[in-house]
Formats: sequence, C-alpha cells, structure tokens
Amino acid sequence: MIRKLKLKKRLLALRLEEWQIERAKEMARRKHVPYQQLMREWISRGIRSEGTKRRRVQ
Repeated sequence: MIRKLKLKKRLLALRLEEWQIERAKEMARRKHVPYQQLMREWISRGIRSEGTKRRRVQ
C-alpha cells in the first residue's frame, strides 16, 4: 500500500484574478479534485521545475 506523506501546511493569502480562480475551479471539477488541492499541485510542480532549471544552468 502506498501512503502519501502528510506535511504540515500553513495558511497563505494570495490575490488572484477572478478568471484565474474560476478557470482553476472548472479544471478541478473535470479532474474531480478540490480546486485548492489542484492549485497546490501546480505550485509544487512549478517550484520543482524552477529548481531543476537552475541546477542545469549551474
């Protein structure tokens, strides 16, 4: 059985355009996941991607 590691989360206030929130909600509905979870995943992927780019450049 595979278990996901539960890391502690902190509250973060982020101001987004209304269309960005609505688009994220639409995409989350299609994937059957909560939109905030989907947005956390996008942010996580972006951070990992940026880290990988920097390592390649150095």
